[in-house]
Amino acid sequence: MMHRGALWRKRGAARLLLGILALGRPSGASDQTAWHAEQAEAAVRAGSLARALGEFEQYFRGARPVERDYIRARVSALGASLTIERIGELCRQSRLAMAVLGTRLPTEEAGPEVVRAARRELGWSEDPSRALEELAVGLALPLSGRSHLLGERVLRGALVAAEAFPPGARTLELWTRDTGSTPEGAAAAVDELVRSGAAAVIGSPDRAESAAQAARSAALGVPFLALAPGDEGPGVFRLLYPAAAREEALAAHVVHSGLRRVAVFSPESSYGKSVAGAFVAALRKRGLVPIANLTFPERATTFIGPVKKLAQARPDAVFIPAPAPQLELIAAQLATTGVARVEGGRAKGAGAVVISPGDGVGERFLARVGRYLQGAVLAPIFCVDVAPASFVDGYREAYGEEPLLVDALAYDAVAALRAALASLDPNQGRAGLMQWLSAGQGEGLTGPLGFASSNSTHPGARAGAPQLFRVAGDRLVSVEKAE
Repeated sequence: MMHRGALWRKRGAARLLLGILALGRPSGASDQTAWHAEQAEAAVRAGSLARALGEFEQYFRGARPVERDYIRARVSALGASLTIERIGELCRQSRLAMAVLGTRLPTEEAGPEVVRAARRELGWSEDPSRALEELAVGLALPLSGRSHLLGERVLRGALVAAEAFPPGARTLELWTRDTGSTPEGAAAAVDELVRSGAAAVIGSPDRAESAAQAARSAALGVPFLALAPGDEGPGVFRLLYPAAAREEALAAHVVHSGLRRVAVFSPESSYGKSVAGAFVAALRKRGLVPIANLTFPERATTFIGPVKKLAQARPDAVFIPAPAPQLELIAAQLATTGVARVEGGRAKGAGAVVISPGDGVGERFLARVGRYLQGAVLAPIFCVDVAPASFVDGYREAYGEEPLLVDALAYDAVAALRAALASLDPNQGRAGLMQWLSAGQGEGLTGPLGFASSNSTHPGARAGAPQLFRVAGDRLVSVEKAE
């Protein structure tokens, strides 16, 4: 068995390949498989594509389906910048090159039957009709170019999700295609996945790429699970909550909790203005008007003056839409002036409750400043502290790093499709899958996995309210559990 410590000593694609292997080998696989993976990437770095293809081919023959698909995407990415002449040379030397890159050659040099023969020789299925018996999920991701690190994160989260579910009568397979970090490549990747028979496509976390993919998926009639923000569209299901959803949930909590003297303390940035405005609008909709609306410079590190004004207003809640590093500084100064609740420093119930989206809040943040934020209510879309240990521990073990929001969104996208696979009549095809996603419910890392129906005001938008958490000591607990 390969030593997992190698995972975080590698960089780029080599690290990703090893991470895939570390998630679990097929029965009978040996260290030779990992060795071929490492040798292939070493040859790529040395500029020897012919040798790299030979190693990738050896790796391919002993790889699992998800590993094979990554290899196909990797070889496709390597061939993206090559001339037709160079691709022809490599195809004559490597069956894997012919199987992956042969479609780019003139028909007289490599017709469809030649390519199909190479694929059959490698054990690569040609049957696109697996539809919903063996659900093929397409991952159209930037695995090369400027956004490749984000693409790798999505692939990691998807692979962990694929491994997390026990095998059943129906199986789920992940197919990847590289977008090259361009909108044009992103749309082309969707085309290729759909032609190959993918039942649904999970898109790029890059907004421009995702927009191109959503439009292409809608034109092709295939369900598209978007990890980036953007507009609604037919067959588009967005994993991120709609704009202002968290502010609505936080405002509803404030009113439900009986807090009436609410102040807003926000940065003078476009984000701060937008989020503060949405929160104030949500309060007004519920019959509550803030007693103070104060701002501070976007890059401020000291808040003595504005915090003194907050203290004079005597709020029982303060909404602060600031990122974690700034919130940390603000929390300490709120405590110093007696505005916020402090662990062991004030009577129970005294001081204002801090309300915040909580972007970037995590274990280290809470260890440093949790004592200044007792009872604070936050709405991070994903937080490692409260995520299931099976996901967090599995991710850490495989990759030696903490999972991020993009990993969690990819996990939830695969989880939603896996839930559909388990309960959907396979004869309903893609249309049935779209209907199920609109009506189905499940539980994900980032909240309930439901989407608005096609006849709603915002079709395909993430349904339900975002999760809320309360600071208790140096950890977060679900508001529902706390109450």
